[in-house]
Amino acid sequence: MSAPPLVAELAPGIFEIGSVFGARRLHQHLLVGDDGSAVLIDAGVAATPAATLAPALAEVGVAPERLRWLVVTHPDADHQGGAAALLALAPACGAACGFLDLPLVRDPEALIRDRYRAYAREHALDLDAAELAEVRAISGAPVEIDLALFGGEALSLPGRRLLVHRLPGHSAGHLAIEDAASGTLLMADAVHGRRSPALDGGPALPPTYEDVDAYEQTIARVRALAPRLLASGHMPALSGAEIAAFLDDSAAFVAELDALLLRRADAAVAAAGVTLAELCAAADAAFGPFAAGPAMLRFAVHGHVRRLVERGALAAVDLLRTPRRYVSTS
Repeated sequence: MSAPPLVAELAPGIFEIGSVFGARRLHQHLLVGDDGSAVLIDAGVAATPAATLAPALAEVGVAPERLRWLVVTHPDADHQGGAAALLALAPACGAACGFLDLPLVRDPEALIRDRYRAYAREHALDLDAAELAEVRAISGAPVEIDLALFGGEALSLPGRRLLVHRLPGHSAGHLAIEDAASGTLLMADAVHGRRSPALDGGPALPPTYEDVDAYEQTIARVRALAPRLLASGHMPALSGAEIAAFLDDSAAFVAELDALLLRRADAAVAAAGVTLAELCAAADAAFGPFAAGPAMLRFAVHGHVRRLVERGALAAVDLLRTPRRYVSTS
């Protein structure tokens, strides 16, 4: 039997629904209007609606038919995988996601091909058979999206005004929802600090942004929004000075990873170059070790490598060679 969901009221009518996903916490957030209708932020993995969300809704006192919207913040199996099951549980509920994330949110096979296996061909960083089977198991069924959001919209819920923000970096269309009255920002995986923590507090996953410039802009954007409470998909909610410290740590990680990659690709390895896998291993040694292993750094490390190539600080040794290798140009 699975453990009951952990339901905490972060602010009046704003609930964090917690469960365990691997070695980490997994959060969905529920916003309840004055009339008992509600908006759910993220759906977890394929099993989450039955195992976690249905009992959590009963605990809070929200009937499934009172769900107005499911907002999928971004394309990842632990945020979108339960969407089809949730909509079957609450058939009157509409589904929304970021416009730029539509293809991956509605099609689990596109998510696997274009996100999780994106570095297989050029960099030989791929899922093995067991990992691929596990990802397929948690990714759920395809889902129709009723509303594509660009950021800047407001969702109506009686007694609440929910502002939609696009906070890219982790994905192109990553969304966050702000409850304006309480100053609560539900940011899912928009900003990562230095790690996604395991249940024991250790480093489970590294930051997993892909577009470095966009991620830095998102850190600045969250700072400018000045939330009173900052809630995420895997970390404890933050308030007050904790938020500023978290954003400082997030920005520092970006700068430190840039510097590490340049050192690792310096003239000492110029003859042969260095692969993405080798750079991930160096980053894991410097910032981890992360329980998920060095390969999970491929998203952030590839984003940094791409930006460093665009800036002329790194160059590919041979564009036709796989796995691709890079050298410093200085």
